Amino acid sequence: MTGELILENSGWKRRLPAMAATAVAEAAVVWPAVALMLRRGVHGLMLQISTGVLVLVLWWALYPVLSRAFSKGKDSGRVRWTLTEEQLTIGDDVICLDTVKTVHCWTNRSALGTADGGLTVNIETSGKNRVLRSLRAGEEAAESERLLRELVTALGYGARLPEQ
Repeated sequence: MTGELILENSGWKRRLPAMAATAVAEAAVVWPAVALMLRRGVHGLMLQISTGVLVLVLWWALYPVLSRAFSKGKDSGRVRWTLTEEQLTIGDDVICLDTVKTVHCWTNRSALGTADGGLTVNIETSGKNRVLRSLRAGEEAAESERLLRELVTALGYGARLPEQ
């Protein structure tokens, strides 16, 4: 069996610049805000809670924006897969089916854990696992998820797919 996948290009190498930029932007806002609160007489637990809430809200607002800004032009990639009786080939990666322990499937989540559209599949092996993510949004998002569902079904784990 063969097919094609449209996958999200993700991973720490792509996210690290956005995380670093978000941390710098937050520090530029939080540092003066904490100094202002101290001058106004806010101390102790109230200062800690206010700072924590400010950091969380800023991360929630800034990280998605900076993540998109740092990932222009490389959001997705197409890759072919081939399944035989002995192995699964995804692009250049060859996974021997004897080493596959199980396949986990779940809906994509944002950095804060909220449902974000699309599907994530983890092919768990006795060696290196392979994580595949369908596109979260855009014109090809529905096709990307459908193609990934076809691969999971071909592997025999279709019953583990979450509801659409």
